[in-house]
Amino acid sequence: MHPKSEGSAAADARQPGIRRRERRGFPLFSQHKIAALTNLLAALPDEPQLSAQELKAYFDSSPEELRRAVNGVCDDGAALETKVDGIIARTFDAAVTEPMLDPALAGKLNAKADTAALAQAQAGLEQADRAMQSDLDAGLARKCEIATGAYIGNGTASRLISLGFRAKAVLVASQYGFTGYGGNGYMFYGGLALDGHPVSYNGNEMIVKVDAAGFYVYTSNGYIRSNYADTKYHYIAFR
Repeated sequence: MHPKSEGSAAADARQPGIRRRERRGFPLFSQHKIAALTNLLAALPDEPQLSAQELKAYFDSSPEELRRAVNGVCDDGAALETKVDGIIARTFDAAVTEPMLDPALAGKLNAKADTAALAQAQAGLEQADRAMQSDLDAGLARKCEIATGAYIGNGTASRLISLGFRAKAVLVASQYGFTGYGGNGYMFYGGLALDGHPVSYNGNEMIVKVDAAGFYVYTSNGYIRSNYADTKYHYIAFR
């Protein structure tokens, strides 16, 4: 028994099959299946009558069979990958376009895409609407912010009524609702002052004046009475 000749015979027995498969253009992995190794150590007699070289070849024959089978599987895998890539390239030209799809499937995909786009657009509009409403509410609150209050005059020549902000306009009136009284000579108890445009008599005697921290009221000459002693006043300030 010669191990090399037996291994070669087994390999040669497989080679025609490989060539026939390759000629048909589609190599198969199953042709590399090893049902049983050709040379088993258990098949040797206890005292084999082989030369050292023949014994080495016998021992090497099984790994060699495995190497050939594994290499064959790798080669077939590479060939199959190349063939599949070629089929994809010829069939789809590297991309699947809508005309290649079944009309019903294309319609469903388009409908899903349209629905997703509409849902995204609607979510964007809702978010923008919420942001706009929030800005509008904040703007209206700022536009309509007012402060109201009352104070009792202390008779000093000028006095700051603190608001904590610079008002755009301040209206001051006595507790009876009037800003002036024309009994025995006209007396001024308040009026509507704008930022930069105070209430004054003759342009130089201040009655109500807007300030950075609130507004000033005054008492002088007997007829300027927006801070007249022991008199109650009401005011409304627009921020």
